[in-house]
Amino acid sequence: MSTTYLMLARIPEQDRAAFDEYEERVLPLIATHGGRLERRLRSEDGATEAHLVTFQSAGDFERYRDDPRRVAHGAILEGTGVESVLHELHDVVPAAALPGGGALPPEGPSQSGLSLRPLAPGDEPELLRIIATPEVARWWDAPPPRFPWEAPECTRLTVEVHGRVAGLAQYWEEEDPQYRHAEVDIALDPALHGRGLGSEAVRLVVSHLLGVRGHHRVTIDPAAANLVAIRCYEKAGFSRVGIMRRAERDVDGRGWHDTLLMEILASDLAS
Repeated sequence: MSTTYLMLARIPEQDRAAFDEYEERVLPLIATHGGRLERRLRSEDGATEAHLVTFQSAGDFERYRDDPRRVAHGAILEGTGVESVLHELHDVVPAAALPGGGALPPEGPSQSGLSLRPLAPGDEPELLRIIATPEVARWWDAPPPRFPWEAPECTRLTVEVHGRVAGLAQYWEEEDPQYRHAEVDIALDPALHGRGLGSEAVRLVVSHLLGVRGHHRVTIDPAAANLVAIRCYEKAGFSRVGIMRRAERDVDGRGWHDTLLMEILASDLAS
């Protein structure tokens, strides 16, 4: 059974650089032990930080705590005044029973009516219809059996506009601390193209990955000929890195095509 923990840290002003260095080294280890950093929050004055972390089991959490790399990094905080308190938490009300069912973002629909939420039974017919439209099917492979539930390695979200299923957003996270980053993708109903909704949905996912999941870098790699998608991602803040030649199979499986690597860094948004 999964377990959730809340860590609260008090950080003296003179020790914040050391604390940030420690967190940069330690937080990526969470995923290597089956954990997820659900939220990372800091007070306005920078003196308090809170982490909400979920592990698949209490044993996974203990293995994270005992990880020799984490223990070694503790030397960074030696001699500082950083104080932390850990609490194990339990649901008072199941997440599914909360308003919005744990939707992302928690604020609900934007002024455009767009919102993201976890996949739910009943989404399948409309998502299959969207993937089958010519504008989307040109770039997406034919859906495999059990779509959209067949890819547990991805986190998939349903895009809604004014409460109606409008597309699919997904992200994948590299768990190796040495190369930690996330990749995103999106498919939107062509009937809604040209309204900025795709860029808005991508921005929401990126904001979640950078601000909540703690990533510093997010990538996306559309087909180099998919100019509509490239413009969408540039509007969402992505920059072009370079062409990856013959990097992806054609949808019909007969050949290969170039893709364009694009990325966005947390520092890009801070500058």
